[in-house]
Amino acid sequence: MSRRSNHLLMLAPSIVLGLGVTVAALFAIRSGFSSILGTIIIVLSLLIAGVLGVVGIGLSSELPGIDTEEDERLKTLRAAQRAMIEEMDEMIEILGEIRDTLKSTGESD
Repeated sequence: MSRRSNHLLMLAPSIVLGLGVTVAALFAIRSGFSSILGTIIIVLSLLIAGVLGVVGIGLSSELPGIDTEEDERLKTLRAAQRAMIEEMDEMIEILGEIRDTLKSTGESD
């Protein structure tokens, strides 16, 4: 799972709380609920949603082991590429020796 999706997962409750409670409180105020109490509920829900969002982002960046699989795959891929480059360097050296040998025998232009 990527870091961006982890952030979104941790932010989802705060988004739902911030939007859901606000919309519900506005609907209740329209239906005759006390506007002062509704405003207090909206402000509190937005504050709590903000705190949840900040804590969620902080926790998602501190969670161990989230990207370990990707890190291991990346390390494996890098090691494989290093090995291939080393093998190609050896092939280049061998091909250079073959070229030199052919040049010394006069079979190459």
